[in-house]
Amino acid sequence: MLRSGKATSTTKGSEEVSAMAKAVFLRKPVDVTELKSRATRSSEGTQYVIEEIVELTQVEYDNFAANLLDDYPFIEQNLHAMYVDTNGVYHCIYVKAEGAKEGILVESEGYSYARYSAYYSEPGLLTDKIKEQILDIRDSGKYNMFDVYGVQKEAYISGFYELAVFIDGHKKEYAEFILYGK
Repeated sequence: MLRSGKATSTTKGSEEVSAMAKAVFLRKPVDVTELKSRATRSSEGTQYVIEEIVELTQVEYDNFAANLLDDYPFIEQNLHAMYVDTNGVYHCIYVKAEGAKEGILVESEGYSYARYSAYYSEPGLLTDKIKEQILDIRDSGKYNMFDVYGVQKEAYISGFYELAVFIDGHKKEYAEFILYGK
């Protein structure tokens, strides 16, 4: 069991209050492209907790990511781990390809398909693909690279959804790459 959606906790009075990560969950999305296109404002999303990680082969993951409304045995086998608690927090599974650092959060609401899903990129992940997307926008000359919102808008328009999501949650890492290439 993994609870990587939990970021920090603080004490408020006698009860502990957790500050949790958020993701934009969509109801009945068709594929991962739809999830990525809507994932740019995770700060406006829903709090979540990852209860289980499901690793698939790359071929299995690609099929799942392209057909989220199909029924899958691995979702059915993890129904116990997916629910919404009384605080509105989504308890979900994280489905990814073996060794991948990104994938899909699923809260199936008792069904064997991805009824509620969100795109998920593991924290601090500045992949080669995201670096290429940053460089493509830089080379276009449309925006000052420190105009974070302009770059994020251009990323979205260009279909660079991974970059748009990355910038939203990792402004410090983005700035370090712009300044130092790291």
